Amino acid sequence: MSISHITHGERDLRNAIELKKKIAEISTEYFFLYLHNKPIEWTKGAQEKLLQTAQTTGAGMIYSDRYKIINGEIKPYPVNNYQPGSLRDDFDFGGVMLYKTSIAQKAVAQIDENYQYAALYALRLQVFHLSEIIHVPEFLYTEPEIPVNNLFAYVDPKNRAVQIEMERACTEYLKMTGAYLPPVFQKVDLSEGHFPVEASVVIPVRNREKTIEQAVRSALAQKTSFPFNILVIDNHSTDRTTEILQRLAAEESRVIHLIPQATDSGIGGCWNLAINDLHCGRFAVQLDSDDLYIDKNVLQKIVNAFYEQQCPMIIGSYRMVNFQLEEIPPGLIDHREWTLENGRNNALRINGLGAPRAFYTPVIREIQFPNVSYGEDYAVGLAISRRYTIGRIYEALYLCRRWEDNSDANPDITRLNAYNQYKDRVRTMELLTRISLPSLASVKTHTFDFQGYKIKMQFNPVRVRSANANVDPTALKERKCVLCAENRPPEQKGINFLHYTILLNPYPIFPVHLTIVEQHHVPQSIRGRLPDFFRLSDLLPDFTLLYNGPKSGASLPDHFHFQAGNKGFLPVEQDVYSFPGKKCLQSEADGKVYCMENYGRQCIVLESAQEAWLLHKFDSLLEIMQRIQPQETEPMMNLITWKNKDLRQLVIFPRRQHRPQQFYAGGDQQILVSPGVVDFGGALIVVREEDFEKIDADLLQNIYAQLTYSDDEMQILLNQLIQS
Repeated sequence: MSISHITHGERDLRNAIELKKKIAEISTEYFFLYLHNKPIEWTKGAQEKLLQTAQTTGAGMIYSDRYKIINGEIKPYPVNNYQPGSLRDDFDFGGVMLYKTSIAQKAVAQIDENYQYAALYALRLQVFHLSEIIHVPEFLYTEPEIPVNNLFAYVDPKNRAVQIEMERACTEYLKMTGAYLPPVFQKVDLSEGHFPVEASVVIPVRNREKTIEQAVRSALAQKTSFPFNILVIDNHSTDRTTEILQRLAAEESRVIHLIPQATDSGIGGCWNLAINDLHCGRFAVQLDSDDLYIDKNVLQKIVNAFYEQQCPMIIGSYRMVNFQLEEIPPGLIDHREWTLENGRNNALRINGLGAPRAFYTPVIREIQFPNVSYGEDYAVGLAISRRYTIGRIYEALYLCRRWEDNSDANPDITRLNAYNQYKDRVRTMELLTRISLPSLASVKTHTFDFQGYKIKMQFNPVRVRSANANVDPTALKERKCVLCAENRPPEQKGINFLHYTILLNPYPIFPVHLTIVEQHHVPQSIRGRLPDFFRLSDLLPDFTLLYNGPKSGASLPDHFHFQAGNKGFLPVEQDVYSFPGKKCLQSEADGKVYCMENYGRQCIVLESAQEAWLLHKFDSLLEIMQRIQPQETEPMMNLITWKNKDLRQLVIFPRRQHRPQQFYAGGDQQILVSPGVVDFGGALIVVREEDFEKIDADLLQNIYAQLTYSDDEMQILLNQLIQS
């Protein structure tokens, strides 16, 4: 098969007119696009490998790992997997990509012809909207020595025209996918609550004996019209940092020296300790442990900005300096690409939001930081921007010192890829959340407190189709399966993994709710699927994976599917660790078996780091349950799984009934609830407002009691399970 070749150096293919013209001329089924005009050296069979991948996957674009010549030496240079949140215009695909011509031609037809710089970026976005972008994790060629992109190129003033076009292309893509947010913001009440001081300077630190005292004294030197303090979170330093902080705290009462109890806290975990501490002020203001405020007026300017701009987050500007405080390129970093009109959309394209950052404490307490040490600020900034205005100060507020111990100073490719992959993951979650926002606009919630556990009730009218689904075999045969690819709306884009397609659920319960669909039309059955359940959980570490049995809440039992939702949403995820009625029934070297007594519904928890043990134990459980329910093709159950570090939790809810009697009752006695795995996980979904108002604690407990195993059935099950 002949393949066309386009070299980026032949013409400036960032120009839309030139790119369209070049791709329109291609008559072959596939073409290679080279980003540089220097030759590359292919490994044996590499081009055939890329072509074979394209043909077997049908993807619109294929790329691979490569070797790279760096200072005359050939080194492996891997790249990241592409995901929906890989929206950075500087995503590293390597020097060559293989495109499917028909998809590329459709994609360029959608590109604005006025682009002078953003055409290649827009091409990639359009291709992903139409098809898939696949990474081949093999080193298939050697790339010549080329300059490395500047870490701060996207804020360099000389690149402003380029950045404006990139923003335009990204914004158009977000509108096309439904993730675009118009400039309409929620108001914030800055008078909420009572705080010991107006502002707290927050300094997370670990092993910064060279800089920490200067940072703290920079904060102490602030001149303000209000009281403030300094919360220094000393993350178990092993150098002289702790000694220095103890001395400073003894000298000055405004210095609060905090040491986390946990030993696994990242920078985000340290921030959570600070913002939730009783000493934390109304506003929490960032200062890194190796940086300095530029003068004595910074804290006052930041607090003034909160009240002037009426927002829950302020982002300032900073000046890049070396350790001797001499300015280094690019000098002032002011992130002027952040605008009130479109900043929160453009934030999904760029790799940082600027600094210093300051937060209105009630809002940041609600959101909390992810417990990581890179990108934690970016994650919370995106979450805040989803609802609120983010205020800006465009003058330099602190000096950012670049030196060898900075967290992002000259990272090697492995660390750089890890950083970028994390931010891509954050963007993926945020992208999916924003797409879901309109569907969740009418949701109401109420929480019932029982002894040792809670049930959240959610009024979610968009779930009425699921709750009221007719799962009679005759009805299933007569309707089109909406999970089959040929019957799904064309705009419902999916991501393929193994033999599944991961889709955004059009009727969400979670902020991000995924449906993971088998690519072939086969019935719902968990037999033989548990390894897939675990692999999907590993692929989606920010999600909890869910399974409804065919008669246990599955509204489409004729087509196999899992579901996934944001971690931390379901009460059972916390109850597994904290519920006082949790009882260990069996403890072996490879795993443990627990039950949850007096939990309102029967629940078994299998806990292990060994997948083989979990598979064996679950198979035994399945056989025992089948003997208890011999009339069912599959024992009635709901499953939930997630990992906490290396330890996996598999939560099983045995069931004896599909729907409660209230579902079938007439008149005022009817309650349209059809509990599935989410409901058993502690979030009861109600689709009618009158039912939401009607259900009280007693009625809720009655609904669960009808569906779960009796105590006698459960005792038989547990006795046999621990003997297996």
